[in-house]
Amino acid sequence: MPTASGSACSWGAVRSDLPSHEFAGAAVPSLDLIAAHTAGDPEVDPSAIAAGRARALSMLQRAADVELSLSGDQLTARVINHSGHKLPTGHIEGRRVWLNLRFLDADGALLAEQGGYDDATATLDEAGTTVYEMLVGLSPDAAAVTGHPAGQTSHMALADTIVKDTRIPPRGFANASFNAGGAPAVGIDYADGQYWHERSLTLPAGTERVVATLYYQSLPRGYIEHLRDANTTDQWGETLHALWQQTGRGAPIRLTQADLSLGEGLLRDGFE
Repeated sequence: MPTASGSACSWGAVRSDLPSHEFAGAAVPSLDLIAAHTAGDPEVDPSAIAAGRARALSMLQRAADVELSLSGDQLTARVINHSGHKLPTGHIEGRRVWLNLRFLDADGALLAEQGGYDDATATLDEAGTTVYEMLVGLSPDAAAVTGHPAGQTSHMALADTIVKDTRIPPRGFANASFNAGGAPAVGIDYADGQYWHERSLTLPAGTERVVATLYYQSLPRGYIEHLRDANTTDQWGETLHALWQQTGRGAPIRLTQADLSLGEGLLRDGFE
């Protein structure tokens, strides 16, 4: 929780270290949609939306850290969950977090990238990175009842199975209790007590600097296009899609960043 100045009760002393409990959520791009849709509406206070957006952004940027370490030519990137829930949490449709790694040479030129995001097409290159997300599906029985195909589905309200859940656990994680509560890790292994995830890889030759950026996204292209195409009853699907385009197409939000400089000449002509 962020700290604030104030009194814990009406007669208490003023302190500067009071925890501030805010229900900010993480819906930064959704608030952008609302602000755009209600622009000029006298019954909507844009400053209130902006204040809510700022609180949500602050919460996101305090949710995680990234640590980089090097052993020879092996880089390890650790993503640490500081939230009280899985990372990401909340309504699962569209919400995802991933680590972008950029490998630069001595002149700052890009040698390689993992987890790159193309702003022009609003698409993520998932190859070579771990996308922390939850995906749901329909069992054969559910498919027979709903008329939708079995397997992964975008119809979350109809789903009865978890296809993937690679979200990073919180502190206090225990597989048995999470499994019993219907929130198991699926498609990834986390040990009891683990609240981080690590990726290790060999540095590209010539690397002088590594920049690791953790991104969060809640309105990816596939999610918005599904909502647009699935709505055949009124205009709201098209309205949502138009607002999404108008407000940056759900561009990912930077949660945190780590930077590792390797030292001049270390990897220029092989590993020393």
